[in-house]
Amino acid sequence: MCRRLSPGLSGAATAICLALLLLPLLPLGGCGDRPVQQLDKARALMTEKGRPEALIQIKNILQKNPNLGEARLLLGKLLLDAGQPVAAEIELRRALELQVSEPKVVPLLARATLALGQPAKVIAQFGALSWPDAGATAALKTVVAEAEGAEGDLNAARASIALALRAVPDHEPALRLQARATAVAGDLPGALSQTEALLKNHPQSADGWLLKGDLLARQQAEPALVMAAYRQALAARPDHAAAHGALLAMQLSMRDAAAAQAQFDALHKLLPKHPLTLLAEGQLAMLKGDLPRARELFQTLLRAAPDNLQLLQSAGLVELQLKAPGQAEVLLSKALQIAPGSAAVRRGLAQSYLVLGQPARALATLAPLIGPDAADAKALALAGQAQLLADQPDAAAALFDRAAKLEPDDPKIRTALALSQLARGKSDQALADLQAVAAADSGPTADLALVATQLRRKAYAEALAAVDALGRKQPTQAMPAHLRGQVLLAQRDPAAARQAFEQAVSRDGRYFPSVAALAQLDVAAGKPEQAHDRFKTLLQLDSKNGAARQALATLAGRSGASRETVAALLEDAVKASPGDIPRRLALIAPPLATSQPLAALVAAQAALAQMPEHFELL
Repeated sequence: MCRRLSPGLSGAATAICLALLLLPLLPLGGCGDRPVQQLDKARALMTEKGRPEALIQIKNILQKNPNLGEARLLLGKLLLDAGQPVAAEIELRRALELQVSEPKVVPLLARATLALGQPAKVIAQFGALSWPDAGATAALKTVVAEAEGAEGDLNAARASIALALRAVPDHEPALRLQARATAVAGDLPGALSQTEALLKNHPQSADGWLLKGDLLARQQAEPALVMAAYRQALAARPDHAAAHGALLAMQLSMRDAAAAQAQFDALHKLLPKHPLTLLAEGQLAMLKGDLPRARELFQTLLRAAPDNLQLLQSAGLVELQLKAPGQAEVLLSKALQIAPGSAAVRRGLAQSYLVLGQPARALATLAPLIGPDAADAKALALAGQAQLLADQPDAAAALFDRAAKLEPDDPKIRTALALSQLARGKSDQALADLQAVAAADSGPTADLALVATQLRRKAYAEALAAVDALGRKQPTQAMPAHLRGQVLLAQRDPAAARQAFEQAVSRDGRYFPSVAALAQLDVAAGKPEQAHDRFKTLLQLDSKNGAARQALATLAGRSGASRETVAALLEDAVKASPGDIPRRLALIAPPLATSQPLAALVAAQAALAQMPEHFELL
């Protein structure tokens, strides 16, 4: 070959020439594989177990070759599969800039754009595209159909599905979306039949099994059947975040804390940074009663996905439990705009209106769920509470009665019915009903209502008897002892009340209501230092307890501490619970009260930067 190029070369020169020509083809000792070989290795690793290693390998390739378009494409796909659409979109657009072909990139880029909650952008930018590559065209048309469905244009979505299936008649994502469209049109049995036909041809379709589970759930199938479908999805793809999330949601709704924790642990091991993992962690925190942690997680996620229905609903319910009904209303109203047919969202929003003292708005929100043929017992019970709040006890009793007929064993509904009887002046019957429910139910709902009712009646002996009954159900918990202390305080027996509160704290040193009650007794007895020590002890057990830190600031202010000292303590409270609105408002209020508007403004702006969606801070 070298002789043809230069006939006058000697044998030695020819050998050198051959060596030089072959040099690029030989592996270089100590220099590793070439980028193409490294990319091939990364592709081979792109399974659920190998994805983390593939991600590391591709990032290493890009450090040395930042303009390698195929590597950008693979990185974008990995990021998209990991639930990071923002980063995925950046990498995929970079791949296009680096001349990777459209059929390879655009279907993934459309998916990333849709995952960012921008269906209109998907339709505008990609809706008219197609290529000779049938697989790429089918993939893109399926994503466009999803976007059209998200925009509410079911006819356009069906047309795009047809184009996808014309390109590839057995395209599994398009067949799956076709079944979803059938379900949206109201034909759930037909959608289930289509899904089962799909699974016959694609038995390893994790998304197909997920869809089957969703459809079974919507048809109120046995939970075991629904969960079996979700588990089939995980058998096909163990790192399927949505299937983990669906199983976890069922376990949470069944209040099976042990199963939910096990499911979360499996999800966290596989996908520790996936948004669904963070959502699941927040929901699990709700189940365990760690509401500040749940709020913190949901707010973090909402900043990245402000229009996510599940997030808005979960965050709204947390705000309700944290006694922030105004913020709950904001979140749940937005959720209802996105999903006006969601009964769960309507019930949550109605609850926020009830806490805000707006029964008319609660009833208007519940109207689609409480018609003459309605079978939503929870909605009927909420409507009954709204009628009670509106001073309509007869209407309330009728609604509670309907709810009780639908769910005769639900202690909360039976308790609400008894309370409505109390509002109608039928106190003897109401108390008898409450006592019957409390005796039959292992939960605390009726017991708590009975204690509160007897306290309002100043029937202290009966209230203490109700507390005793609750204590037998919860012998190791702090709340029964705390309630005993409250009754004894109402009887003007602070010494006995102190003993009860001390018992509550001995059961749970982090139980803030009893610690606060003891601190109040200490202050009343002229021992503010003892009150201070109590909150310090609590903080040793629970360093992030913002309420305890705020209480320390209040004590310091009452003891004559400087404004700077009080402000520093309040800042500590905010740092402990950065997502806690009452702590933020407490930090803003003192400078306003002492004519320091600039300091108040700085505190408010810092709060809004952390939580821009909280209107109270405005």
